[in-house]
Amino acid sequence: MSIAEGKGTCSKPDCTVADTGICLVGHATPQLCEFYSIQSVVPILAKQADSDSDAPEGRGFHSGVELGTEDLLPISTASYAHVIGLVGAYNAGKTCFLLSLYMMASRQLLPNGYLFAGSLTLQGFEDRARRLREWKGGALPKQLADHTSSTEERKPGFLHLNLTSGDRRLQLLLPDLPGEWTKSLIKQGDDIQSWSFLNRADGIIIVLDGTELVGAERIVHLTRAKHLLHRLRDSVHVPTDMPMVLLISKADEIEMKSPVLLEELTGEARQIGFSPRTILCASFSRTPDFVPNGQGVFEAIEFLLSESHPIERIPPAQHSDSGRSFRSYRYSF
Repeated sequence: MSIAEGKGTCSKPDCTVADTGICLVGHATPQLCEFYSIQSVVPILAKQADSDSDAPEGRGFHSGVELGTEDLLPISTASYAHVIGLVGAYNAGKTCFLLSLYMMASRQLLPNGYLFAGSLTLQGFEDRARRLREWKGGALPKQLADHTSSTEERKPGFLHLNLTSGDRRLQLLLPDLPGEWTKSLIKQGDDIQSWSFLNRADGIIIVLDGTELVGAERIVHLTRAKHLLHRLRDSVHVPTDMPMVLLISKADEIEMKSPVLLEELTGEARQIGFSPRTILCASFSRTPDFVPNGQGVFEAIEFLLSESHPIERIPPAQHSDSGRSFRSYRYSF
């Protein structure tokens, strides 16, 4: 294991002070920053750090699996981080949505020139993509991803993506929540504290299984979706002006036709104050010759961000005798 003797480091994510000598927060010299330290740095995995109390002090690294709510503020301090709420029942397609976004980003297949620029949760994405990585071609397996498991601690876990397009920078934080959370919210409206992060979100995507909305029990699923909308407003206190997408998943399996009941659901949402946009989505298409993989995935992200906080532009580095100077850039699409 290598040790960088006496090298200045910063505990803030994305800070490049070790390479540039310029403080990301804007101090005249890095030594004035509370996050900066000059010491030996030993790369230690999170699990090693937990099990070895005698490990040398140094910069802490994310385990790469997922981030907690306590990580959101430090990550968004340097540049704005867009939190997107992802809500839906068991088997609705939430994890497939996340994996489709990740696969398109990692293979440089995102629209509008967006490129993958890093992630703090690469291991988390790869763990979820295990079944897809094992797929050898032919028909898609019935289950594309392992279902997100419920934990004893009701705390959301977030996956992180950094994207760039020219001088535009987009930092995304998306939760991967167990479907049991949504079921519990609909039935009891309990444990509202677990959903408090939605009040910080830039928008909400409600994932609805398109095959269920046209199936034999479609009225049951419609009623549950209506209850969910009311719970989000009345129990979680999601602001009604928050951008919202009703994402119809598995749309390739219903020939990309909008379910008839969707009009009634959209009307219910508007009646209680929301202004949702409906998007047909095929995260992983079973008919790729007719419906491309990833159909509707990035469209949902772009819609939410165009309705809320604009994408940040990367400011050019500016140097002066006194140190780094900053300008704040915020542009819409």
